[in-house]
Formats: sequence, structure tokens, C-alpha cells
Amino acid sequence: MKIGRNAPCPCGSGRKYKHCCYNNSHTVGHVRQTAADDSFRSPTESLDPQQVRQIMLSQMGFEDAAEMDAALAEYQQYCESQPRGAPIRTFMEFRGQPNAATRRQRAVTEALSGRQFSNAQQAQQFVEQFTADENNAARADFEGLSSARMHQILSGGIEDNRTLVRLVGKLPERDALSSEVVIVAQFILRQHAEKGGELDLTANGNYQRRLCRAYHERFIAPLGVADPVPNERSLPMLATVHHLLLELEYTDETRNRSWLTTNGVELYAGDAWESFYRNAFRYLTDRYDWQAWLDERLQQPHLALIQHSALFLLYLLHRNPVGTVGELYRRYEKAFPAFSAAAGGNAAARTLLRDAFQTMFLYRYCALFGLLTYGQPVTPGAIDDSTRYSVSLLFRSLLQWQTQE
Repeated sequence: MKIGRNAPCPCGSGRKYKHCCYNNSHTVGHVRQTAADDSFRSPTESLDPQQVRQIMLSQMGFEDAAEMDAALAEYQQYCESQPRGAPIRTFMEFRGQPNAATRRQRAVTEALSGRQFSNAQQAQQFVEQFTADENNAARADFEGLSSARMHQILSGGIEDNRTLVRLVGKLPERDALSSEVVIVAQFILRQHAEKGGELDLTANGNYQRRLCRAYHERFIAPLGVADPVPNERSLPMLATVHHLLLELEYTDETRNRSWLTTNGVELYAGDAWESFYRNAFRYLTDRYDWQAWLDERLQQPHLALIQHSALFLLYLLHRNPVGTVGELYRRYEKAFPAFSAAAGGNAAARTLLRDAFQTMFLYRYCALFGLLTYGQPVTPGAIDDSTRYSVSLLFRSLLQWQTQE
């Protein structure tokens, strides 16, 4: 009974089999959590080899290498003691710690037990139906969504998930105008308009420091005489909206010059901000690289899971419209245990993951679109697990949830 490499993984992670538990059937004792992607890199790669080794041992429940070696020797004795042809438990099963893939595979074996099939094709059909039924069943870890639904969320964008959520046909203009993404876009287009529709750029294609100073003084804080003038790279929201305006063709540019397109002139002069907001929301959800909001030293493929699961995070907010930041993160960890498990017992690595989650999803994505309000003023670094959030009127106006599985 063969599972297709592109089929949803039978472990229930929602990811494709080839990106999840495919290697479990090929590597003895290799432990992989559900939702871990082959292309992901552990946040521990920036640590020295001894730290990485200790984290790997911790993930498998060992204090040191000697304890692991003793367990492996005991497992070898167990394997050698079994009769020829007898089923052999995996190393983690032997230790009483089977992973999700192993548990699901054992469930298939139990379902087959005692059944009689006239041929291999009939048995294959039974396994495929059993797997489909399991993948379509609601899972508590996914807040009532099924593994099949999670697979669709992780592998598709907003338009691919219209049976789960849709953007409203028309967002109230006053709601769109209150969002940071629109306010910053208005500021940038005004800077263009005041210069005859064109702006000079730096040699790197960024906005010049004059514009950055104006942005900083309007949206962040007045600059003192001795304060250094910021550049675009130090102003993440400005850099993001610059990218948006260019990619959505409201501006165009060469290496050292930016100008308003016809769409940009119409946007600035008219009342199409609701449309801009929805276009920006689609683009930042599906296409923009959220890791651009992190320091380059912290960027790593493992963190891409946060953006890949953006629709699930929005679903979490839909299901839990009020709560604390800590509760939200724990719900995310419950759905994707591999995300935090990659850090093992390393406290610094776990903090890095939590901070990346907060920066990418809360400080930047939700803030740009005005999706959340907080019980206190917040800035990057000021949120802790006890900080209370509520979904905003914009969140409720923007998204129409189609189903609750």
C-alpha cells in the first residue's frame, strides 16, 4: 500500500508526504516532527556543533551521548531477539515516544487487522479510503479543521482557499483609510506628487534620507539635531509599502528614479484606497517575504512556516477573537509542534522562534492591516505572553469565513 509523495501526509500534519514523513520509512531512528519541511533549516544552525548535538539529544529525550548509546544498544538487542518476519517497533516506539507518523501508520495496520481482501487492489482501496477519512476528520490541534484542509492552507493562497475564507466584495472606505498600509502609501504618493510625480532614489534603489526623515518625524518620533537620519532599511513599514507600490504597479522606477504610474495618479487623486487595501492584503499574505521584516542574521528557511500558515493564523484569530499573545502562540505550537521543537531544549533558540513569530505576524503583518487592537500601547519588544489582544472591526469587515469544520 503505497502513499503518493505529493499526497497529504498520513500523519495528519497537512503537509505533502514528501515534505513531511516520507523519510521516516527510509531512515531507522530518524525523528521528524509533523509539519517539518525538508527545505527548512533549524534555528540551531547558528550555534556551534556541540550545542547542536546537545539540542538533538534533548529532542530525543537524552541527557548525554552515553545515555543515547546505551538506549541504542538495548534497541539492537530487542531487534535481534524478535522472530524472523515479526513486526519491529521503531526506535522511538520502543522508547514509548512514537511520533505522529508512526501512530498514524499503526492505526492503518490495526484497521487492516483481521480483514480479508480478494486482491492487492482491494486492500489498496481500503487504505486510501481509510487515509482519506482520517485526513477529512476534524482535529482538535487544528482548531476543528481537518488535515486535508490544513494541507490546502499550507500549499495554496487566499484564492485557493475560498471555501474557507473570502475577502469581502467591498470594504468600507473609512475602514481602509484607517489602516497603516494605506496611511503610509498616501504619504509616499504625496511625496511623489509634491516633486512633480517623480523622486530620486539612492544608488541602491531606496528612498532618499530626506523622505526617510520626513517619514520618521511623522510616524515615529521627531529627530533631534544630533540624531542620525534613518535610511529605508531601518524603517520596515516604509520599505514594505515601497515594495507594495512598485509590485502592484502604482509606481515604477529605474535604478535611481521612481515615478507615479497612471494607476498611482488615479489612486492618489481618487477614492480607490479600498481596492488598494485588498490588493495589498492579497500580495502580503501570498507573495511578500515576511522575513524581510527580520534582521538578516535571523532569517532562515524554518521561519517561512509562519507565512505559509498565514491563513491558519487568521483562522486562529477568527476562532479566538480575544485572548493573550501567549495563548495564541501556544495554539500555534499545538498545531505545528515541529516549529518550536526545532529549538529542542535551547532556551535562546526557543526565544528566537517566539520573537520571530511576534515580529512577523503581530508587529508587522497585523499592524499594517489594522487587524488587532491591544489592551495597552505596544511596540516591537513590548509585547509579552500576558498582553491582551482583540480582533479589530477591520478584521471582522475584511474576512468572511465560509465554514467551521
